[in-house]
Amino acid sequence: MDSGCMLGYPWSKHRFRLPPEPLAFTTGTLPELAIVDPALSAAVVVLAAFLLDPGLSMSAWAHLIQYA
Repeated sequence: MDSGCMLGYPWSKHRFRLPPEPLAFTTGTLPELAIVDPALSAAVVVLAAFLLDPGLSMSAWAHLIQYA
């Protein structure tokens, strides 16, 4: 099974998994494409917005926190 990430490669072949083994999924399958890819894409957009204009990003977060 190809689930998890080998963080210590090439010194260690141990795979680290965020969810435990029964919930882990194989790389390149539908759960990765439906959950992981959109989450990483959203994180990239948020980081890009912060890098372009840190003040705009902080005011957007403050605006969202008011409604929580």
